[in-house]
Amino acid sequence: MDNRDCGDNAVGARHETGLKTLHRCGITRICLLLSEAEIADAHKERIARIYQGPEWRALARGETGWHAIAGAPSEAAAIEVALASCTQAGERCRLYAIGNFRIAGE
Repeated sequence: MDNRDCGDNAVGARHETGLKTLHRCGITRICLLLSEAEIADAHKERIARIYQGPEWRALARGETGWHAIAGAPSEAAAIEVALASCTQAGERCRLYAIGNFRIAGE
């Protein structure tokens, strides 16, 4: 498995489901929006509204924006939708969080 599977420069990357994905993608800590210094307050508010939705959730970081998803039918689907949204905006993207778990690499 290479970094593309965790969203590094992801375009059409495929993802596994379950704890294996979280482990392989390198969870570094719990991701709490209020304490994420990299995310501007205006983005935090928008992401928080999305993240109020049900599991599964994911957050991708693009060069100029944040792309969040909630209510996906699986972890893999949440990752795919967040990354697809980001890449459709024409940005290089990286998976930032799966649910409330921060992913390594930033």
